[in-house]
Amino acid sequence: MQTAEIIGFPRGVTPEAIIRLVERIRPILESQVFPLLKGHPPEMQGCVLADLLAIWLAGHHVPNDAGATRTMRAELLAMHCSQVRFLTSTNAKMIGTMP
Repeated sequence: MQTAEIIGFPRGVTPEAIIRLVERIRPILESQVFPLLKGHPPEMQGCVLADLLAIWLAGHHVPNDAGATRTMRAELLAMHCSQVRFLTSTNAKMIGTMP
């Protein structure tokens, strides 16, 4: 199995640990988030998810240091994209849509 750093997870966090976390929060997503998105076109669903990500990123800042804030947000966004790529293939395997 790949080390966590290669796929963009925090140092020492294994892909297996991430999958266990996702499995733990999945019931919350299924009961509270999925119903809000269900029935809307993919463009609208994507916009909602993008706004949630933007809110998350905006909440991370370094007081009085715009440059450090930009750097931190760029690093968090890159980490997030790596996590999404990993979880997309994991979820596709789980639901049978792996190409």
